[in-house]
Formats: sequence, structure tokens, C-alpha cells
Amino acid sequence: MPKKCICASSVIVNKGKVYLLKHKKLNVWLYPGGHVDSGEMPHETAVRETLEETGFEIKLLTPSDCDHGKAYSGKEAHELPKPFTILYENVKYKTGKHIHFDMVYLAEVTKRKRLKISNGESKTFKWVGPSEIKKLKTYPNVEWTLLKALEISKQKS
Repeated sequence: MPKKCICASSVIVNKGKVYLLKHKKLNVWLYPGGHVDSGEMPHETAVRETLEETGFEIKLLTPSDCDHGKAYSGKEAHELPKPFTILYENVKYKTGKHIHFDMVYLAEVTKRKRLKISNGESKTFKWVGPSEIKKLKTYPNVEWTLLKALEISKQKS
């Protein structure tokens, strides 16, 4: 039985482009993200991973088709920020196959922090538009997610 993990990521959009990093081990272009830590909520992971990997403080954007006003909050349950999409991903590691449930959020940069960016996973970053995305070495689900995110952000502006 493959190991199952909850992950969270952010697609950072700005002026018709998305911010990507080239993963050193996988040698593909990805948006920032990672595993949800113990005691952490998925939306918190997306914000933390983005800061660690890019130095960007971000604001998560609610997909307009999911926005229904004030979030629910009660004694036993709380509504969390809604991801843009949730991907079920088959991931191959040296230790075996994992299943990732990846909560992917749309985000925009609110502030660039001057801190040492973790370059353990990547050291190359860039902003790319739709025509460039199709030429990048990445996974089909990442390409689809990036193009859909740009399409939605274009509709909002």
C-alpha cells in the first residue's frame, strides 16, 4: 500500500505570469509547495513553503466560483480557505510510490522578504507566461494547473 501524504502548494500569479522554481532532484519546473507538517493546516503550509522557497509573503486568493461570503466557524468545525484545485498525484520516490493529496492555492505576492531562501530543493526561479509554460519541462498536471490558474486570474482582472 503506497504511503499517502497531504501536501499544499501555491501558484503565484502576477500580470499574466506565474512564478516557478526548478526542482534540483526532479529536474522539472514546479510551483512552491510541500508536505503539511504536524499541527499545520494546508493553507498554512502553502504560505510557509512559499516563504521558505521564494522569500515571498503571499495572500491566498479564493476561487470566485467557491466564494460564498463569510466562512463557517463553529465549535466543532471551521471552514478553511479553499484551494484552487486538489490534485491526487502518484509520486515515485526511491523508497517507493507515494500518493499526494495536493491542495493547490492561487496566490499573489504581498511582500518580498529579505531572507536566506532555502535552496536545498531549487536554485533557479523565474516568472513565466502561458506560451513559455508549454515549453517547460514539467508534469502534465502542473502545466494544466498553471494554465488554468492564469485563465482564472485573467478573468478576475
